[in-house]
Amino acid sequence: MVDDEKKLTDQKIIKFLGILRIELEDLAYDLQKLQELTRARAEEGEITHFVLLENLAFIQKEIMGVSKILPALEKFPPGKYQTLDEFADYFFDYCQNNRTNVDIPKSVYEMIKRKINKVKQFMQD
Repeated sequence: MVDDEKKLTDQKIIKFLGILRIELEDLAYDLQKLQELTRARAEEGEITHFVLLENLAFIQKEIMGVSKILPALEKFPPGKYQTLDEFADYFFDYCQNNRTNVDIPKSVYEMIKRKINKVKQFMQD
């Protein structure tokens, strides 16, 4: 019975990783679209060139942050965790505390946390 529960948890984690990957790739795409909208706003004169450059630089840092996190999804074999919640918490802690992620804006962690919670909620329904 315990082995069956463990296999089920491992399957949930594998599914969670797949869905989270899709969500994070979608987030990176959304951020790229936001850059396009920001450029359009500058062309329409809604924002100054200076604001355009600041916004584009920050959005680019967010895109790079998400891109740095995506490969981490491959680093976590599902067999080490007792529950999906334990895995999700560990993965988020890893993202926040990994020293190679020092230059990632805090906003990226907020977005990732929302995506993790969204996928967990989906998997519980």
